[in-house]
Amino acid sequence: FFFKGVRFYCSDREADYILIKLSPKSNRKMLAWLVTWFLLIETVHCSHFRGGTASWRYNATADAVEFTRRTFWVYRPGLNCADDLSNSVFATYQCSGTCVPQQQDYINCTDSSTSLAFVTGERKFAYRVSSRQEGLFSSCCWFDDSAWQFKIVADVTSKLPGVVNTSPVSLQLPVIRIQSGCGQGTISIPVADADGDVVKCRWALSSNQECGDVCQRLPNGSLDKLRCKLDLSSVGVGTYIAALQIEDFSPVNNINTSYSSIPLQFTIEVYTHSGQCADLPYLSSGLSNGSRISIKPNCMWTYTIAASSSSGSRISEIVMASPVGLKTYNLTQIGNSSQWYINVCWTPDATQLGPNIFCYAAVDSLQRMSTTQCLVLYVSADVQFCNSSGRTCSGCSIGYSFASNNETCIDNDECTLGTSGCTQLCNNTVGSYTCSCNTGYKLAADNQTCSDINECSLGTSGCT
Repeated sequence: FFFKGVRFYCSDREADYILIKLSPKSNRKMLAWLVTWFLLIETVHCSHFRGGTASWRYNATADAVEFTRRTFWVYRPGLNCADDLSNSVFATYQCSGTCVPQQQDYINCTDSSTSLAFVTGERKFAYRVSSRQEGLFSSCCWFDDSAWQFKIVADVTSKLPGVVNTSPVSLQLPVIRIQSGCGQGTISIPVADADGDVVKCRWALSSNQECGDVCQRLPNGSLDKLRCKLDLSSVGVGTYIAALQIEDFSPVNNINTSYSSIPLQFTIEVYTHSGQCADLPYLSSGLSNGSRISIKPNCMWTYTIAASSSSGSRISEIVMASPVGLKTYNLTQIGNSSQWYINVCWTPDATQLGPNIFCYAAVDSLQRMSTTQCLVLYVSADVQFCNSSGRTCSGCSIGYSFASNNETCIDNDECTLGTSGCTQLCNNTVGSYTCSCNTGYKLAADNQTCSDINECSLGTSGCT
């Protein structure tokens, strides 16, 4: 079948509607579906779209293809995801023809940023398909009133006997800010494929109905299709839209036809600033960009994102594009230093098997942005361990901190670190510490301060 997008225009109502019609091929008996998305956006115009992505995988138990769609849109107070990420955005699904009655569901909120003015949401839906199918999502509008369009291609024919393909996955921050002339001109597109296929990236094409009005909206930008890297070194100051298609190919056969094609669209802002390039915020977390972390379903994964700022600014936000269900905690400054950190926690379930991409960056109080870092969180039942010892969902327990691998919690030696507050003697213990005093002093009620013992007034001096 074929998903056909329906263009719509806004009124003064408090909801924007995205209509997606699925019509069957004439030579196949398939259901026609009409999917109506209610994105509850309190606005009188439609310039809210900020991009997104989609992917699919075959569910053998249901004998259906499960589609996942991630949408980015402009942050506005009053939008559910903007106010509370535990909320969801309401959506209604209807059928046309002979199928199940109208269904109601929610788009799960994932991320929100006031600094970069975006919110994101994701949901899954399943349909039965039997061959190579194309899905088209389209409507209006991008933030600059351009029409938007997504295209996804799913080929569920067996690539090997009994083996059905799964699409690659990709994700990026909805907005990437780059200070001109500071060597941030390369953007790595994070991709992962559960089947181990060869993954390539290409520009979305107008002739393929893949990008609406934003095709080729990154002039002078170049794309390394094999390594999935954008080179922006020749791109001038301005706001741009990157519209890409991510495709997987056979790792053994020299076949030019992809198994599948998924979209990735996001915004790039190139700006000038009077500050020095050396003053840009930077990430100082332990894992490198592109690292893969294996996680067992229903096992808690915790991670600390650390960032540093220059002396004239502070870290105001860690912006993220994260899997559904990932929790974040308060951004915290380390003493009076220029270093900040935030703890995140994720407990994936069985519906999140396979690769899940997690991207993040630091934004300072001057609206400057660090380079983006992305991790591949691979959920697999084959993972043999589930070590959550000493950890809570907000990080390590009090008295512990992450080791360099960001996985193991180790004891803090508060005495060596100088964080105990003991004024005289400090004794480290596992997970804690105790303070004590030199001879002639006693420990005060705060268990940290030592005060002089007046042996004369107490009559304990032994003086004659």
